[in-house]
Amino acid sequence: MKGSLFNFTAIATIFIISLMAIPANGTDRAKPLGYFGISAGLIGSGPIDAEDDALEYYKTSDLIAGFFLDFPLGHKFLLGISADYLPTRLQYTKYRIEIPDESGKGFDAALAFKLNLSRPGKPLMFRPGFALGYAVINYPYHGIDNCRFFTTKLFLETVVMGGSGTGLILETGLLYSPSGKNDYYKMTAGPMLLFRAGLIFSGRKT
Repeated sequence: MKGSLFNFTAIATIFIISLMAIPANGTDRAKPLGYFGISAGLIGSGPIDAEDDALEYYKTSDLIAGFFLDFPLGHKFLLGISADYLPTRLQYTKYRIEIPDESGKGFDAALAFKLNLSRPGKPLMFRPGFALGYAVINYPYHGIDNCRFFTTKLFLETVVMGGSGTGLILETGLLYSPSGKNDYYKMTAGPMLLFRAGLIFSGRKT
């Protein structure tokens, strides 16, 4: 896992340097109507605690992938919506034994508020933000199936735009669910670190 993450980071760094070498043209300075992006990466391990359950669970590191839409609110703020696919593998916390089954299927939809710290005409943007979401995770195992979670996320997006309105986005963040439940228990999940990269496209007036 560490080797894969190192290789992923190295490739992303080379891609950033390549994009920064692309000069922004005159039309790129116009205010964008919005942004669309796709990204994928890793979400780290973390606990899933079920109230009154004798066995606590532990989510192992896994893939996260999704898309987002951002809409400017003035010059410095953005409102975003996103949808993510979250496959989930679990272990028993006490014994670190992976539950013998296929990974669970998860989906998270969220509303995000972002601050745009970019300077006009510059290709590099830093966008810290906060998101509120609703996640559904269905793991085919008694006690942990049909889970619904209220999710929160703190994150930082680093965006490097090229001259054609296409760029690279890197996201680091912390995902936590303070409240969740299924048919048996009340639950909490996380916190869990996430790191991912993808492409971002800006829409502009023609």
